[in-house]
This record gives sequence, structure tokens and C-alpha cells, in this order.
Amino acid sequence: MNARVALVDIAMNNSGPKLTLAVWARNLFDEEHIYRRSNANGATLGDYANYNAPRTYGLEATVSF
Repeated sequence: MNARVALVDIAMNNSGPKLTLAVWARNLFDEEHIYRRSNANGATLGDYANYNAPRTYGLEATVSF
């Protein structure tokens, strides 16, 4: 689950640019899933798998003129 919440069109002065502030998160619940599994090197290294990215989050500030 991903999420993003934003405050938009915040006036910076009377007739000038607008500000947008946002906070976002990917993989909000920090779930772990295998999205690729391979036994291509099974004889030498064994099976392996690739997992999805862990939880990430951030802030954004955007000015529009």
C-alpha cells in the first residue's frame, strides 16, 4: 500500500506563486514479498530470490509560477 497526502495552492504572496507540501510513503506496512525466484545456479550457489523494496517515505515541496 502506498500513500500521499498534500496541502495544495498555499499562497506565498498576494498574486504570486503557489506552494504545495506533500508527505508520501511506499510499502506503508513494510510488507515483504518475493517477486522473483530462481534456481539458475542451484548446483553451485543454491536457489535465490529477489524481494520488493522496504518502506520508503519522503517530503515534497513544489512551487508553481
